[in-house]
Amino acid sequence: MYTETLPPRSNRATWNESVECLEDEQGTPLDISTATEILVEIADCGCVALSARLSSGEVTRSDTTGVFSFAFSADQMRSLAPKTYDFNCLITVDGETEQAIAAQLPIIDGRDR
Repeated sequence: MYTETLPPRSNRATWNESVECLEDEQGTPLDISTATEILVEIADCGCVALSARLSSGEVTRSDTTGVFSFAFSADQMRSLAPKTYDFNCLITVDGETEQAIAAQLPIIDGRDR
């Protein structure tokens, strides 16, 4: 599970991201080809501010083993106040849910100065 702080993101720009999930410390890619759900959440104090799901088409799997992508539009990102949020990613394969990411996500004020 990845638990570091992610690079800061602007609350005024689209955020497109590809994520590679690794199964172990040797860097073996996690096979997510049969995942029934991949959930990406940005949360504040336990309340979800933004989310994207494989089941609703907001998360897509890559042809590369272990890689998925998601995007939040600039309009969605504008709903986030500048501060640090929880960023979580849960992957469900064969009825088992694993937490792939439990990180901190700094959101910066992207307003024009």
